[in-house]
Amino acid sequence: MTDRAGALPGRLRLASMLALLLTGVCGMLSAWEGFSLARFAELRQASSRLAPDPALAEQLRVSQILALEQMREPRMLVLFALA
Repeated sequence: MTDRAGALPGRLRLASMLALLLTGVCGMLSAWEGFSLARFAELRQASSRLAPDPALAEQLRVSQILALEQMREPRMLVLFALA
């Protein structure tokens, strides 16, 4: 028996490494988002610079806060489970 009898084929090894890398990135981003939801009070006070118009930027920030506030706990649970 040779040493390569139990080795994975090259393409399968590459696919599994790529899947592992993407899973790690997904976990890191999930943890980042989960921790930002844990610091929700700071998110409320932060200013948004998404739009050139200050009134539009404030409206975007308020709508984002209202959308996140309703689903904060379930979203944190799912994000930390993904992480």
